[in-house]
Amino acid sequence: MRPRCSLFALSLILASPAAAQWAVADKNDPAAPLARAFAQVQSKDGYRLQVYRGEDESVWLRFVLRKGFDHLGSCPTYQIDGKAAERSSADGTSCTVGDRWAEFSLGRIDKNRVRSLVLHRLLNGDKISVRFQLKERGYGEASFSLARSKQAVTQAIGKSIRIEAE
Repeated sequence: MRPRCSLFALSLILASPAAAQWAVADKNDPAAPLARAFAQVQSKDGYRLQVYRGEDESVWLRFVLRKGFDHLGSCPTYQIDGKAAERSSADGTSCTVGDRWAEFSLGRIDKNRVRSLVLHRLLNGDKISVRFQLKERGYGEASFSLARSKQAVTQAIGKSIRIEAE
């Protein structure tokens, strides 16, 4: 009887929302940014983080608010594994903000490689936290696991693309 209880407990842990991992979705998914294939993870509170390859060979990180009535007030900050919080794209430019999303450029693909410390950390880290200001209701925070981010992101942007820390 004990083995069955242990297996049942293990299945509950693995199926819980806290165990959410990165996955790849195709361009036909309704959540697809700009109708592109993308890698995505969802927080336990319903916020989403997406990584995709743009038409111009750029790689983008998109933060999406959960369903509801909230709207972003400005560029959020993101922090990977307790490193310095970032508010701008990898190239130093500001993020782009929509009503319900914000996105950051992580780098550009050149000769099958991307030189980006942020993307390298995103693929090799444990956790990313996003802090954001809402237009009407103060501030919020979302945390995402980076478990399996490397597999999902490299599949979405191209398995032959090498990611190099600058």
